[in-house]
Amino acid sequence: MAEQAAAQPAADTKATGAEVAATDPKSAASATNPEATETIKVEGREYKVTKAQLTALAQKGFFSDKKLQSMAVLQNKTNALIEALKTPEGIISILKDPALGANPAEIIRKLINSDLITEDVGEDLAKWVYEHKVRTAKMTPEELEREKKLTDYERLKKAEDDRKAQEATSKKQQQVNEVYQQIRAEVSKQILADKTFPQTEGSIRQVVEKLRVMNRQGVQPTPENITKALALVKKDHMAHQQALLDAITDPEGLISAIGEERALKISKALVARLQAKQAASGKKPEAKVEGEENLKTTERIDRKLGKTPQGYTVMKI
Repeated sequence: MAEQAAAQPAADTKATGAEVAATDPKSAASATNPEATETIKVEGREYKVTKAQLTALAQKGFFSDKKLQSMAVLQNKTNALIEALKTPEGIISILKDPALGANPAEIIRKLINSDLITEDVGEDLAKWVYEHKVRTAKMTPEELEREKKLTDYERLKKAEDDRKAQEATSKKQQQVNEVYQQIRAEVSKQILADKTFPQTEGSIRQVVEKLRVMNRQGVQPTPENITKALALVKKDHMAHQQALLDAITDPEGLISAIGEERALKISKALVARLQAKQAASGKKPEAKVEGEENLKTTERIDRKLGKTPQGYTVMKI
């Protein structure tokens, strides 16, 4: 079969042996001399092989590919089986799989007679035997039929109750989302109105989180309480910033932290406050008073040294 497969490509080609010999001297030499070698490269290394060896290697490679594919499929199935064995539901599905040829009844008998059956499991088995065997054996056909109908009713009722509970949960979640969006809208509105608060998403989240904490204490998220939450978050911001700035002891570092423009605003505000206080007390601004004193001192020195409008006079020795 291998020789036929190897010969098939040659039959499909239209070139004759003479044509191949005329175009490829190496191929012609290989065809006439079975011991002629070809060079093949595998993983960066070159090997000299004869035509027969090359054919054998090709056949082995084809066979290996098929085997590797089969091994990959087997490995995937093995991994799935191992995962299934990790859960009770997976083990049950394995026992029910006819392709595996397992005998669930025999396995259960082996388990019952093994040391894996604890006292709790034994009680469960006893309850099962009583409910499904002993009790039902004492019941009439009419009683069994009524119980079957009751069991079906309970099953359907449970399914209906679960559906209603799921709908109620979804509805409640929708209502919670609507309330949350309303609160966010009100928080955003108040933050925009308060020009002294950062207009960022982080600020909105902090106010909403503060409202959530307040709500756990019984405070309702009304617009008035949102205003209170905003004030509390702002107070937290200020305390945090003041703690950061107080930790800076170097004046230049402090200016760098708050920025040159902010530092200049603070400086102007302090000067204006001092001037307003001095004006209210009837005194001249301190800066001007100090300037006048300096001017008077300079004039006294000039007079002592004999300064004239033309300059200092020559001192007499």
